[in-house]
Amino acid sequence: MSAPPRPGPPLQGTNLPGGGLLSIVIPAYNEQENVRRVYERLSEVMARTNLQWELIFSVDPSTDRTEELILELREQDPRVKMLRFSRRFGQPMATIAGLEASRGDAVVVIDCDLQDPPELIPELVARWREGSDVVYAKRRTREGETLPKRIIAAVGYRVIKRIADVEIPPNTGDFRLMSRRVVNNVVALKESHGFLRGLVGLVGFRQTSVLYDRDPRVAGTSKYNRFWGSLVIGLNGVVGFSRYPLQLISILGICISGLGFLLAIVYLGLKVGGLNFPVGNPTIVIVVAFFSGIQLLSLGVIGEYVGRIYDESRHRPKYIVESRYGWDDQRVSDVRPRPLELPPVYELPPVCILAGGLGTRLGERVHDTPKPLLQVAGEPFLIHQLRLLARHGVREVVLCVGYRGEQIEGVIGSERFGVGIRYSFDAVPGLDGTLGAIRRALPLLGERFLVLYGDTYLRIDYGAVARRWRESGLPAVMTVLRNEGRWDASNAVYRDGLVLRYDKRSPTPEMRWIDYGLGGLTAGALERVPASEGDLAVLYERLAERGELLGYEASERFYEIGTTPALIETEAFLVGRAADS
Repeated sequence: MSAPPRPGPPLQGTNLPGGGLLSIVIPAYNEQENVRRVYERLSEVMARTNLQWELIFSVDPSTDRTEELILELREQDPRVKMLRFSRRFGQPMATIAGLEASRGDAVVVIDCDLQDPPELIPELVARWREGSDVVYAKRRTREGETLPKRIIAAVGYRVIKRIADVEIPPNTGDFRLMSRRVVNNVVALKESHGFLRGLVGLVGFRQTSVLYDRDPRVAGTSKYNRFWGSLVIGLNGVVGFSRYPLQLISILGICISGLGFLLAIVYLGLKVGGLNFPVGNPTIVIVVAFFSGIQLLSLGVIGEYVGRIYDESRHRPKYIVESRYGWDDQRVSDVRPRPLELPPVYELPPVCILAGGLGTRLGERVHDTPKPLLQVAGEPFLIHQLRLLARHGVREVVLCVGYRGEQIEGVIGSERFGVGIRYSFDAVPGLDGTLGAIRRALPLLGERFLVLYGDTYLRIDYGAVARRWRESGLPAVMTVLRNEGRWDASNAVYRDGLVLRYDKRSPTPEMRWIDYGLGGLTAGALERVPASEGDLAVLYERLAERGELLGYEASERFYEIGTTPALIETEAFLVGRAADS
């Protein structure tokens, strides 16, 4: 029996709001190859977050050593718990049982096969800290899945999105984080199918997503048929959350009846006109077979709904627990979360906002108004930036201004949202360059600082970026987004936590990431280029060549106002965000 994994370095700043506990629910059936693997990876991730946590395995009676291995883990680590059912109730009901048994202030559901990476959990928690009640992991790629399954998934999500009565995000599974109030409302629902994606959409609340690349199964085989299993899941989504198939039958019936009536009129006209028309067995067989098929299909659709009504009317238990380990014979509903001692608050370094550009691509919009003061969603864009930074704990900002800098200072002032604001003015407004502006602001910034472009709105955990950078010991950090040429030309090679190459002027096909817009520098990092160099991009290039540029991958797309189309898109996003909140 191997010892539990040793804790790694802490990743502070992902604590649950208000204290409490994070529950992790894993449904399992015949997963002996993966039980210890998933525990070890989860333990390593959670040891670095400074969070209290519990791990609940919801186990259908297995024919291998799954249950034995979980109990061995429980002997090593009392945070491991297990629910064992009286018979196989299936993954959906196992997940619901785990949610009901959980006692955390937030709950993460993840599969045992490690196709969904536990390393994404800190990012889910970070998004929750920003105010979302549901943070679902959205698949960017689906490695290890067969082409037929991917086709069925793509078609199924498209159909469900079009006809479902609730919003069910495409390319998502059960891997998600839910707040306690969402979990309480989900488990209170009386529906017996357990289609979690639909149930979470049904209860609502504020939801957001985190993109990730889904890995192939680490070991073992899937426990449901790759073809029919996907169809059954899709059918649950359609029948459970839409009446459209029934409406379609009615429409089809009207259309076929109309066609039959029209055909009868045509036959009558031919008969009256003395014209011959085809009759005989082939025609009769084709017509009867066609209408019989339509009738059987309609009965099947109606049968699905009637069967669902029958299931719900019996009020049978969704699952029956044979035994449970880790609750000390207490009723699950009596267990309350233990208080969490929060670690010391981490003080973020100053943020240098590069807001001195001329904004020439915006044309007449910036003739009398500098870009940071452009009205976006009813406020100057810089106000949106400062509000976001304040929400992430930033307390000091240095604004590098040039074009109409005095106007910016007059409108913004020296403090907003608890953030102190100081100003550094270009020698020649708009012509110092990004790196030149940073050099001029060094006396205000100190030894270590974050750098943010003045025309970007970035949904990222600023504290996590700063902490990982400090722990790395490297002189600089660049946030990157896997871009694949979607929003602009990709300009970075990112691998194993480092930006290995960066080039905005001559991008190459191997560059699949893009500079996200947030970076960090030490004062000493500026010595890597001549003092006459005024372009920050050149400094990043040199740091990448020397292996001194830490990478931090973002998961949410960026918004910016550098061009008119981008400004319009950003305004739409901020208006929608305000409406959601």
